[in-house]
Amino acid sequence: MGAGVPVTLEEEIEERCIRVWAPLERLPSSVRDHFDVEVQDVEGCIIPECSHLDHDPGAPILKLRAKSGHRLIPLGEDDYGSTYYALRCPQASRRSTSARPHPYPPATTSSSE
Repeated sequence: MGAGVPVTLEEEIEERCIRVWAPLERLPSSVRDHFDVEVQDVEGCIIPECSHLDHDPGAPILKLRAKSGHRLIPLGEDDYGSTYYALRCPQASRRSTSARPHPYPPATTSSSE
């Protein structure tokens, strides 16, 4: 086996990442909260004089790896080769449902004395 190839399920999960083609500045802050971002080489047209009318401008490939305690769970693929994931966050970052206010006020009784 070559170097860097995962050999156990834990190593495979640790190695799992999402590759995104996008300018770094357009990455939402919520993504940065849950993922470590590695900027890779730019793909696409990088000619400054080009108007990019019939093709996309160049942008880096961003490698998103779930932060420690988070876990990517593959949900499946579509017909175009895209894979969809769910992100499981650690218990500490989940909201407690008991701390949320109830959407309706408690019923009150009125006494007519």
